[in-house]
Amino acid sequence: MTRVMLNPLEGDVKAGILLYLSAAGWTLWPNPSGLATFPNGSRVRYGGPDGAAAVLGLSPGGLFVGIEVKRAKGKTRPKANQRQFLALVARSGGIAACLRSVEEAVVLHATQEQFEEGGTKWFGVDIPKQWTEVRGEAHAPRTQKSG
Repeated sequence: MTRVMLNPLEGDVKAGILLYLSAAGWTLWPNPSGLATFPNGSRVRYGGPDGAAAVLGLSPGGLFVGIEVKRAKGKTRPKANQRQFLALVARSGGIAACLRSVEEAVVLHATQEQFEEGGTKWFGVDIPKQWTEVRGEAHAPRTQKSG
């Protein structure tokens, strides 16, 4: 019996995207993040920088790739720090994407040549215009720390 998932978990979506794009010639790896606590009580954050995409790698044409993965329903929009990371990827000449299904990964793969020929670097992500168009270049605003 085949199990149909109407709203698969983010981890399931990520696994499917990694499987499909890797088979299609993309070199990708998951970028887990979190806080590890050791028996002696010390803690170490891993997976930085803050907001880094869930999947990193290289396109078949050699461009750096940052893919944020979300579920099809529920929290479908990347957080502000994730959008800033994707803006950094795109303005640096890489491919920035927010994918919600393997079907979107199929479309990304089918349109990869437009990215590699200098076309738009965004796929499925809503990035504020002020982050992408400043004097013809893309820039994310710097955040100021108070105190």
